[in-house]
Amino acid sequence: MVTIKSWALHLSTRIETRGNDHNAQGLHQNVGRSLTSCDTNPSFGEAGDASPLKNQIKGVADALRFPGFVAGVVRGGRLVDVQAEGFADIEGKLPMQRDNIFNVASLTKTFTAVMMMQFQREKRLNIDDYVLDYPFLSVGFSSDRLLDANTRLKHVLSHTSEGTPGDNFVYSGSRYNFLYGVFESMSGNKQHYQAVSQELSHRILQPLDMQGTVGGYPGEADKAHRAKLVTPYLLDSNHKVPVRDEAMPGYSSTLFPATNVFTCLDDLVKYMTALDDNVLIPAEYYNLMTTPFVLNGGSRSPYGLGWSTQVVSNLKVHWHYGWGDSYSALIVRVPEKKTSFVLLVNSSGASAPFTLQYGNVLASPFAVAFLNTLIPKSAPAARPTTDPAPNLLTGISPESPLFLDALLSEVLLDQYMETSFGTFAGQANTLLRYLVKAAPERFRRADWTLLGALTSTKEKDFSGPVRAMSRAYRESALFHPDVSSGIADYYARIGEGEQSTEWLRDTVRRSGYGEEPTMRRACVERGSQLLRSGQISEGRQLLWKAAQYGRTTESESYQQGLISKMKP
Repeated sequence: MVTIKSWALHLSTRIETRGNDHNAQGLHQNVGRSLTSCDTNPSFGEAGDASPLKNQIKGVADALRFPGFVAGVVRGGRLVDVQAEGFADIEGKLPMQRDNIFNVASLTKTFTAVMMMQFQREKRLNIDDYVLDYPFLSVGFSSDRLLDANTRLKHVLSHTSEGTPGDNFVYSGSRYNFLYGVFESMSGNKQHYQAVSQELSHRILQPLDMQGTVGGYPGEADKAHRAKLVTPYLLDSNHKVPVRDEAMPGYSSTLFPATNVFTCLDDLVKYMTALDDNVLIPAEYYNLMTTPFVLNGGSRSPYGLGWSTQVVSNLKVHWHYGWGDSYSALIVRVPEKKTSFVLLVNSSGASAPFTLQYGNVLASPFAVAFLNTLIPKSAPAARPTTDPAPNLLTGISPESPLFLDALLSEVLLDQYMETSFGTFAGQANTLLRYLVKAAPERFRRADWTLLGALTSTKEKDFSGPVRAMSRAYRESALFHPDVSSGIADYYARIGEGEQSTEWLRDTVRRSGYGEEPTMRRACVERGSQLLRSGQISEGRQLLWKAAQYGRTTESESYQQGLISKMKP
């Protein structure tokens, strides 16, 4: 490996953009127009001078009503395509700039994973060490959250720490914070929540000269970073127009292993390039970090150690998403081509619709659009039915190998927009019906993303595909509380009570998944059913189970409400 210092100096001469600098920095001189409550989203640029990928990103961003975003493609250490569009601050009519700083939420986990690989390379720890070997209790991650004394660091890194460690992949953002004690031990810093920030600065930010990156929301004295911060906006089913998230500075002030890196596009270019060039960790440790984790049953998880990992048209893809109430982010890497995609948004829309927690990057239309530019033209095309293929927001052709994936990602988008904003009514079901005809073989597999899309509906004519996919899911011997409870909910909606009860019963018998909201809800639903049927003891046990599960994640009123339900 070259030294980090010499590499960083060399990189500073490589980072540049291709094309019109207006697209990169001046960006949307027309965005200063007046706004009303229904007019908060400026036009995302002129299509005339935009690349096809930019147009595709623009189409999806418009549909999702992003307040603003920054996106870029990194290739060989150069920023070869860049967008900075919409508003960094709506009320101030401040156009988005390339150097704006965003909370990237769970992209933080990738930085944590890199540092864990550095510790392992230095022989200061082993990912097979027990979590209990490190003083996590001192920072609030108490023993009632770590239910198995045999949980190892690798289980936390791979999101397999719930239930029996190593049995199932269940993405759980906050449990990554069990790694905090590692950073206390490695740094020797016992000051209140400073250990991760100290190591991040020492091991990554300073060596790579990432001057636009900071751990946690910048303090009042940090005027340079604060001046570049975007305003985060709540935009969801409870907020039909963008609403400033005034609480975000308070709840994101501390850097944890799981979240709260604040960064900008150019710094992520440096980070992506450092990974490409094996500057932060040698190739063997990068491979360890991005190899799918092997579960106890022998199957391969869609997640490695801090990175999601999958193969798309024979290309290895490593990626991660970030999702907060008012911000979202996505990075997608294709190492063999030294090419990466970065998307930063000041609302939740880049992640909220797309069930990325299941580990399939092709659920994101942004990722599909990017990856579609890298797939060889000789790759086998999708083979839809003879029915006219639907036109997609991304404009991806039916001849593309990723057409059906693009279609599914649009199903998820349409479902989200219909549920949250009342738009695109019925479009998701139309696309799903096309997909059932176009690719019947997909509905015989345990595809969590597709099964989740189906079970989000209330259409009886999807019951056949749901049964087939549910059978494949059960035969896989894997478990995810969101998937199982989603199947139960679907059967309840279409009036098949026995099937619903069977899936609820199967869900609540699992132990160790109580931090997942769907597990707590399943316990409440099944417990209430039992109480109504006169099975008082069993019903009370399940409601109490939900109350116990909620001790670390729910309010006291939640627990009191469940206790009240137990009364005759």
